[in-house]
Amino acid sequence: MVRPASPSTPRRPRRLADCIGVSDADWLKRALTLAELQSSVDSALHALSLAALRVQALRLENGELVLACASSAQKARLNHVRPELTAELARRGWDCRSIRVGHQLPSDLRPINPTRRERRQQIDTESRAVLASTAREIENPALAQALLRLAQGSLQK
Repeated sequence: MVRPASPSTPRRPRRLADCIGVSDADWLKRALTLAELQSSVDSALHALSLAALRVQALRLENGELVLACASSAQKARLNHVRPELTAELARRGWDCRSIRVGHQLPSDLRPINPTRRERRQQIDTESRAVLASTAREIENPALAQALLRLAQGSLQK
């Protein structure tokens, strides 16, 4: 019969690897393999002229590569070139026979949507001058006034 630990006996902290039966070396090997796989996926996408896609390799198990991308539009594009990407990764030495694509990226890889103020500050001075000169030439007063507000950086009425 095993006695429960008394409240006065401190519990010894346990490593996660001890709890699930995987050594630290195995975790390190998995992490390095995943980093190498991510690099191969990025270079394969670049070779397929899809370098603009933000894709993260999540895992490769039993010949199935699981990828995550930023949006459903990117997911559709990846699904369209899935056979070429599979062939390119196989050519690079990966045991990749199929690819499954999800569209939920981790938060650190999601695209950042600029706020209204940041979008307003993206107009450079040359563009502001062009907008102002165009506003002076336009006959429609409402449109001219809107262009002047945009050139001045104020989008409020």
